[in-house]
Parts: sequence; structure tokens; C-alpha cells
Amino acid sequence: MSQAKLIIEVFRHSTDEDWNFFKKEWKLINVQSATKYSNCLCGNGPIINICSLYNEYTDNKIVVGECCIHHFLSDDKDIKNIQLVIIDGSKSLNFSLIEKALSDSIINQWEYDFYKDILKKRKLSIKQSSKKQHINNKIIKDLI
Repeated sequence: MSQAKLIIEVFRHSTDEDWNFFKKEWKLINVQSATKYSNCLCGNGPIINICSLYNEYTDNKIVVGECCIHHFLSDDKDIKNIQLVIIDGSKSLNFSLIEKALSDSIINQWEYDFYKDILKKRKLSIKQSSKKQHINNKIIKDLI
């Protein structure tokens, strides 16, 4: 509905007065499918996927929908990929997120090489699948 309404609501739960700064205070902590009717802070509804955000400076949590989560994260393609992996841990993270995780030292070179090798495989062994999910969790925990 309204980006202005979203800004006003988020501002009430933030420390900074500038949208470009206070939107960076928020970290995505969870994405889940809605089990009941709810609206985004902007007024849009009903929300299909609930995106929970946390502000470590104010210790506040807010909920927004997919319609507004892009205001808090930089790359829409990466956001959708992270959401998909949070909802279904067997899915793969995209290559740009894997590269970012390596450059940010979230994963080591072996984990990067492993993930790169299995990224295009359709069927994984139980051990490979388990390791991939472990790496997914490690990356998502640190990226969001």
C-alpha cells in the first residue's frame, strides 16, 4: 500500500532518523508461510510469507511481507533464494551467496568447493545432503 506508512512504522522501532541508515539496523531472522491472516506494516495484506526482522539496537522485532522485505535487503534475487532455503532446507543457495559467504569467511574453502561441486547435481547422497543443509544453515545464520 504505502511506503510512507512502512517508513513511519519502522521508524517508531528504530534508533536513527534517516531511512537509509535505520533500515540497515534490521536483520532478517525468519521467513515462514503464514498460518493466519496478517498484514504487512505498510498495510498490504494478507501476507503469504511472513518475514520477521530484528533490530539489535532497540531489541525490537517487526513483521513485514514479501512486498516490503526488499527495502531491508539489497538483492531481490538473493532474498528470494534465502527465503526458499529457509522454507525448504533441501534447496540450494545461489552461487553469489556462496561466494559472498566465502569472502566473508562464513564458510571455508573446502565447504565452498564442496557446495560448488554439488550445486548442479540433482541427486545427493544422504551424507552430501546433510552437509549441504549444514552449510545452508551456517550461511543463512550469518547472512541474515
